[in-house]
Amino acid sequence: MARTKIVVTLGPATDNLGIIRRLIEKGADVFRLNFSHGTPEEHARRIAAIRKAAAGSPIAIIGDLCGPKIRCGRFANEPATLKEGNPFILTARAIEGTDGAVSVSYKRLPREVKRGDAIFLDDGNIELRAEEVSGPDIRCRVIRGGDLRSNKGINLPGTTLSIPALTPQDRRMIKFGVEQNLDYFALSFVKSPRDIYDARRLIRALGADTPIIAKIEKHEAVRDLEAIIEAADGALVARGDLGVEVPLEQVPLIQKRIIALCNRRAKPVITATQMLESMIEKARPTRAEAADIANAILDGTDAVMLSGETAVGKFPCEAVEIMDKIAQTAEENLDERRLLMEQLLPEEGNIPDAISQATAQMARSLNASAILCCSITGYTARFVARYRPPCPIAVFTLNPKIQRRLQVVWGVVPILMKEMKGSRKRDGFDAIIREAVKETLRKQIAKRGDRVIVTAGLPLGVGGATNMLRVLEI
Repeated sequence: MARTKIVVTLGPATDNLGIIRRLIEKGADVFRLNFSHGTPEEHARRIAAIRKAAAGSPIAIIGDLCGPKIRCGRFANEPATLKEGNPFILTARAIEGTDGAVSVSYKRLPREVKRGDAIFLDDGNIELRAEEVSGPDIRCRVIRGGDLRSNKGINLPGTTLSIPALTPQDRRMIKFGVEQNLDYFALSFVKSPRDIYDARRLIRALGADTPIIAKIEKHEAVRDLEAIIEAADGALVARGDLGVEVPLEQVPLIQKRIIALCNRRAKPVITATQMLESMIEKARPTRAEAADIANAILDGTDAVMLSGETAVGKFPCEAVEIMDKIAQTAEENLDERRLLMEQLLPEEGNIPDAISQATAQMARSLNASAILCCSITGYTARFVARYRPPCPIAVFTLNPKIQRRLQVVWGVVPILMKEMKGSRKRDGFDAIIREAVKETLRKQIAKRGDRVIVTAGLPLGVGGATNMLRVLEI
């Protein structure tokens, strides 16, 4: 299997236990539930199916919050045809849509749009220009026309709206996700670190510590990118809305910047949207899609994500299998990235960072078969992984929650261990290492006679205290 993690979105095409099992067999590491669609009851059923299909494997589940997506209302007859040069009205009034007007889901929109603003519909396929705001109506001119259907998205790339990132629906789904013990929340339409802080306060008030992945898809987020990544637990390059919010030609460079910032901070990053879009209908991807996946991996992404390909596509299992093959091939050519990351100076005075860098360098220079990492919080594993060592990172943890969360981190094989008495003593630690070696051999991560690198924090039980490095012949 690839060391790059594969995130699979569930939907109607993959909504049964047998297919979920096949997706895991083909290489799925993480499942995404899109809370923009479906009821809590439907999502609860899918969560139960994932856990049954995983059969004890550490498969992670991400709850993707829908966020304040602004959408068109419903049309009386679909599709409505918007012709270039014609007038068109977006209105806060409750109306049935026609070729000349449609309602909007955000009723404050007319107060926040001004004359001359560009407005994009349906992922940028249709472009309007605001000419006049009159009460609840935004009177527009169609700049680029097309067919428009109900509930399509609305983007205003040059306008900052006051709508909060957390909607009442999101708050309900966070409560649902905490009750279901989800492993991550993906926060949509993040504009500033404050959005992350607001979501984290709610999660903590519910008695949970679920990590937050910031979806980068707003022009405001690009301006405040470093602070957002610092506040979040990871990031997702959401290229769909991002490609409408900023000029299209900037998206590849923004993607590279997001990945680089996450790598430097040892936070997982997921690259998403249209990675194998053609496989919604066809059994094989395009060459450009294969190159897109490979380049994201060479840039340093931890994970690549399938959306419509597995949610509604005709070939969901084949899409996972092909993505896994492309990833494996790309990973064979990571030497340049490894050398680049090894040149980064560890943060001054940061012992865990220095140990993690040394671990990856030693694994490379000693031709180690594996890195064995004992970790309470996953901190050490993330820092070792950012250097992209040329061997698997077997992470042994006592916490099943941390085990599942590490499924998003590149190259990590998370393994659950039972707590041992006396583990804070040196002989207790040696016993844990012996058990770790046995498990490494059992899972065929390494074999007898191989060299492995061991890293951990002593005494065990103190998170983020990595201070030990050892070379073993097993």
